Amino acid sequence: MNFLRLLCACLLLSSAGAAAQSIDDGSTFTDAESEIRAVISDYFWGRQAGDPEQLGRAFNLDNGQFAYVRRTDDGDSVVAMSLADFAARADGPLASPNDGRILSLDIVGDQMAFVKFELAGETRTFIDYFVLYQVNG
Repeated sequence: MNFLRLLCACLLLSSAGAAAQSIDDGSTFTDAESEIRAVISDYFWGRQAGDPEQLGRAFNLDNGQFAYVRRTDDGDSVVAMSLADFAARADGPLASPNDGRILSLDIVGDQMAFVKFELAGETRTFIDYFVLYQVNG
């Protein structure tokens, strides 16, 4: 099984304040789970390092959208961009690193997976939702 890069990601601000754990807790996983975790790891560490190349390994840059909710005093708005544009925006390490952990990983059949991922920073916690598809596998 060769789970491919992320085709869709949605980043939402969460009110959760729980402490996060490492992206890899040392558990034993199936091959499919390990491949999916490798994709999420490229996303997490690429984001931490601000490395467009590593973020590009996490995403199928030719497809999909990245979207998030921007909260301001004037209200909320949805910001969307291509995955290629999102990866290209990485411009160096985060000033304040985040902790990350997979909250849930659901594999549907042998071609699709859904991942709920928590990014906990010093002042905010984000929840990312990923949809992964196996293409030509």
